[in-house]
Amino acid sequence: MKGIMARILIIMTMLAAAAAQGVQLKLGVDPVTSPSIMRSELSPLLKSMRGKYALSYVPSSSIEETLQQVKSGEINCAYASLGYAHLFQALGFVPLLVSKEVVYQSLIGKPEFDFPVDENSSEQDIYYGKNDLYAQYRVQQGTKKFKWAANPIPSMTSENIIFKVLKEPASLGIIMGDELGLLHETMRRHIKVYETEEIGPIYFLVDKNLSLNMAEIKKDFLAFHKGFKDVDGQYNYLSLYSFSESVNGKLKGNPGFERFLKRFQ
Repeated sequence: MKGIMARILIIMTMLAAAAAQGVQLKLGVDPVTSPSIMRSELSPLLKSMRGKYALSYVPSSSIEETLQQVKSGEINCAYASLGYAHLFQALGFVPLLVSKEVVYQSLIGKPEFDFPVDENSSEQDIYYGKNDLYAQYRVQQGTKKFKWAANPIPSMTSENIIFKVLKEPASLGIIMGDELGLLHETMRRHIKVYETEEIGPIYFLVDKNLSLNMAEIKKDFLAFHKGFKDVDGQYNYLSLYSFSESVNGKLKGNPGFERFLKRFQ
């Protein structure tokens, strides 16, 4: 009996491995950071998974394009912050991994800009990423509560926002907190973080149509993250986030943000 069970386990393992060999993974991410930067940041992962999964990075430039890529199958796996993870899950993606660290969103400006004094002023511009779902939600809240959000201006990427704030005398910006890690230390000295707000973790999600391969994919991606070493400090995102298994598949978030996301579904 033990011999039969052992042979069955071996056959099941071989079948799972064979199925995984036939899977091509097409990776998407939040369209908040420049695709060229993300391709570079993800290069160790892409290289590691190229042989077994033919992993490729699929860039996107808007919320609508990203969701269409999911619907058409052009993307079948993704690293996503909470807002995009909610939308992907509604379209049939399953969270396999969750980061131990959480994403923070930062309100930034010049160090010499006296935010406590000027927070009720409506003169300064405030830039936010047009594809950053939580920033959109925060600006919507801000326009109702605070005068400083009276003149919100959508921008393409967090990098654009940072350079606008650096260039202009009294502008504010809303960016993902980890974006500051991409800046050289000299430039970071000219940026001050006034407020931070916790958004939630990063999720790695996979299309439900890959259900037969999910266990293998989860094992391989988890092993990559546990074993990844950034000796030279070149990869901000892969170094910043460590992952564990997403046990129950539930996403955490505040009810107000979840209601806001329904407009994109």
